Amino acid sequence: MKRRWITVLELSKMSVPQKISKTRDIVTAMTGNANFPSPRPSLADMNNRATLLETKASEAATGNHAKVAEMHEVEFQLDGMLDKQAGYVEDVANDDFENGESIILSSGMKAKKSPVHTAREFQIKNSDVPGTVKARTKFVARAGFIWQKNETPGSDAGWVTVGITNKPSITISDLPSTTKVAFSVAVVEKNE
Repeated sequence: MKRRWITVLELSKMSVPQKISKTRDIVTAMTGNANFPSPRPSLADMNNRATLLETKASEAATGNHAKVAEMHEVEFQLDGMLDKQAGYVEDVANDDFENGESIILSSGMKAKKSPVHTAREFQIKNSDVPGTVKARTKFVARAGFIWQKNETPGSDAGWVTVGITNKPSITISDLPSTTKVAFSVAVVEKNE
């Protein structure tokens, strides 16, 4: 199972001024950065949204409820842009996994490897339908489960992902009836 790099923004922990500052840091770090030839969204759009948020925050300081609502709407839009940019940076970093951490750091964002571990409890049971099994593993809160099969046990090249779920069980079908099949599940936890 491959590990992946993920970007860490921690937007929920930031105040509006911190988000504006973080956006500008990211725009500065990514401008002219050869790792990111076509940022999505554009850096100019992000910078403009940060400037608009700064204006709306200044207007909201009066306490006017309508101005506060406008500020939160622009803040929500900027959060979406930052999340989208983080996804773009992750894609670039994972295309060059060996250098992934330095690629993410060069964007002005934090990096960490996704935590992946093999499930400790894993069961496979034949179902009533030929060529179909039910796989189950131990539940892990706020985790995703990556299910794989290998129709040529003993060969690492034969592993194929058959499903990704947020539940600790899956029904796997279209299996050969006369061959041994190996199964695997990886649990990917979300750490905050």
